[in-house]
Amino acid sequence: MAEILLNEAFETGFPPSGWTSFIGENGLGTVSNWGPGTDNGFGGLSVAFVGPEDVEGGLAEDWVVTPLLRPSAENSTFTYDARQVSEGDQGSIYTVRVSTESQTDIDTFEIVETFTESDYEFAEDGSVIYNTFDIDLSAYEGQDIYVALVMENDNGDFFAINEVGGVPLAPDVLITESGGELALSRGGTDETLQVVLATAPTESVTLNFSTDTDEIAPIESVTFTPENWDQTQIVNIDLATIGGTGEPETAFNLSVEVESEDSDYAAVSVDDLEGQLVDSGIPGFSSYRTVEETFDDAALLAEENPDLAEWFVIGESYDKVTPGGAEGYDISVLKLTNQNIDVEKPVIYVEGAIHAREYTTAELVMRFGEGLVAGYGVDPEATWLLDYHEIHIVPIANPDGRKFAEQGYSWRRNTNPNPP
Repeated sequence: MAEILLNEAFETGFPPSGWTSFIGENGLGTVSNWGPGTDNGFGGLSVAFVGPEDVEGGLAEDWVVTPLLRPSAENSTFTYDARQVSEGDQGSIYTVRVSTESQTDIDTFEIVETFTESDYEFAEDGSVIYNTFDIDLSAYEGQDIYVALVMENDNGDFFAINEVGGVPLAPDVLITESGGELALSRGGTDETLQVVLATAPTESVTLNFSTDTDEIAPIESVTFTPENWDQTQIVNIDLATIGGTGEPETAFNLSVEVESEDSDYAAVSVDDLEGQLVDSGIPGFSSYRTVEETFDDAALLAEENPDLAEWFVIGESYDKVTPGGAEGYDISVLKLTNQNIDVEKPVIYVEGAIHAREYTTAELVMRFGEGLVAGYGVDPEATWLLDYHEIHIVPIANPDGRKFAEQGYSWRRNTNPNPP
């Protein structure tokens, strides 16, 4: 099998597929964590970086860990470019650590190199430059390992890394969770995983998925071949039914079984993924209703207040009119007015969630409508508005895109892959 070397320049976001990051066991330093660096301030490069943090009781400890690697006789030097921001020594400590057992169990890592801020060089004029660090991993030749880059500091310096590589990737299954976490909502938010293989297999590799809860529908298997092994496949994790149960947030495990005639991949073991199932709202943003919850509440408002509210369809989403993809949605409007007063009324049009990731707009316009109905006959302004105006509210103008964004993606537009 031809070796495929790790070659990570952080150009596709953070964390890259197969990487992970976390803080140390002491729990210090929860504000400044590893993330993507933009061009501004980083020499025009895409990088991963972590900033300093003022903590008490110890040192903030920030870890970023590679995918599974397998050093060989020909390629056993792990290399990366790194830089700081300020000259002088603010006390930061940079370590390179290796584990032959786990990507996330800190206790399994051993330190193979230690650097301080004095090990970094600056240009003659004092400007910041990248330093290249070469780490000899020949002691791990033929072993599957994870490599961690760790910064420890208390009001130290910045730590930016780029061009990480030099060592072959080991056969492995790389899974990226949307939004960096696995979370579903009984209110209607499903999930997706992005899955790809780290190296080319000699035979087909099939991944089978299962969970320990019947609230999640059966998950379809995916198969990679020697021809498509490097093409990311999407795994859909769907709710078995939609609707809150009143149950508290529930943890679940998702297991991945690897089947292959390729002996390297047959030996691959994928750690269970830990997920959360919340009862309502968007995972991580419980104050904001999902698409389904928003539409259900609008329909119920009209049903319970027929003299003041109507909920009806005015169009269809891109997915609904495009065969072969997601089911899509009707685009509906909530019309609010006192229908017993038959006079010509000016129309107030209000629209929310045309940009998918802007959760607040849908909730804002829904609460505006609900507040008007609740205030009718009680609040004079709400009563006047509904007596002598028509308020047309489209709470979610882009339901396809909004549903995608609810999974944790920073998605703005709709789901048309070829917008005009």
